[in-house]
Amino acid sequence: MDSRQNTAIVSSAGYSPVSERYRFDRTACAKCKHNTNLYDMFATGSGRCTNRECLEAKNREFIERKSGELLAQNPKFILCKDRYGCNDHDKAIEHMTENGVECKAFEYGQVQEMPAIPAEPCPADYAADADYTAAMQIYEQQKKAAEEKTAVLLTKHDAGAIRIFVKTSRDDARLVYVNQTAKGRESTGELIARLEEKKIRNTELAHEKNVEAVRQIVRDEEIAPTPFTQLEDNILYYIMLGSLRRDHLAAVGFPKAYYLTSEQKIAVVNALTDEQRDLITRDFLVKSLTSDIGFDKTGKQPLMEFAALRHKEKYEVTKAQFDEEYTKRNDRLDERIAVAEAQEKAKTKAAKKEGKTGKNSKKMTKKAA
Repeated sequence: MDSRQNTAIVSSAGYSPVSERYRFDRTACAKCKHNTNLYDMFATGSGRCTNRECLEAKNREFIERKSGELLAQNPKFILCKDRYGCNDHDKAIEHMTENGVECKAFEYGQVQEMPAIPAEPCPADYAADADYTAAMQIYEQQKKAAEEKTAVLLTKHDAGAIRIFVKTSRDDARLVYVNQTAKGRESTGELIARLEEKKIRNTELAHEKNVEAVRQIVRDEEIAPTPFTQLEDNILYYIMLGSLRRDHLAAVGFPKAYYLTSEQKIAVVNALTDEQRDLITRDFLVKSLTSDIGFDKTGKQPLMEFAALRHKEKYEVTKAQFDEEYTKRNDRLDERIAVAEAQEKAKTKAAKKEGKTGKNSKKMTKKAA
């Protein structure tokens, strides 16, 4: 039995097999510190891996590389997967599709296997030369049959009778095919259109990946203490325009807009007047100052100072209203505190008086005796 047919994913100890399951080059695994063979004196075979994340990453890379090699054989080959089900190689498919590889989903059992070329016999596996010779004869026959059947299927594929796909499995990628009806055949024009769409998507992906990488650079790298540039000033106003109030959109040239698009923001930034700069900055201040994020007791002071500066009359009315209301509340609390303190004082005085009376009674009793 081929050891690769072992379907166990995790051993009873929670470790993943190194050799029984994976097809990628495991040469480095033999001396890896995560291989149980290095510290288990009773270990057999290739050992087990204690770093499952690394093992799965290598397996995923192998599946992606093998899929790419098969897809490169013919521009009409497409990646495919089962419509339902969750497999441990789904991450490989997700990563490939994120990078622009087209993938088609099929119902379970809808695809058929392409002929597999058998593994060539190894002389070391046979005790007698005659056994090896017999095995080689069988191998040659099976190989020839598989190659002939593959040639027939490739001809059918070129003629549009079948469609060949690359399908991944838990540890490999292989060619499969689906029978086509005349209606479902892809013309040369359709193929070119599909490939052109993939080119457009690849260009988009290149931009997306570049933006993500640059975002990381800007986030992590230090900036030299140089003077603020005009470009940085423009970017600042572009960002602050996101806080512009809707009733102020007319002041920057867009009276009918509900919000500013990226293109409109750039147009505004490229032709800013001093009045617009003040308006945009103040709207940004208002939005930031009225946000609850990052405002503790001390942090609210700039909000109060801004209101006192720009809305002095209403600020003073509001402040006076709440100062008066809560001063009255405190006055009533002071009255209750005074009553409570007086009661406590009277209670303490009575207790002291009662204590003195008790002592005098004891003295009189003792004297009479």
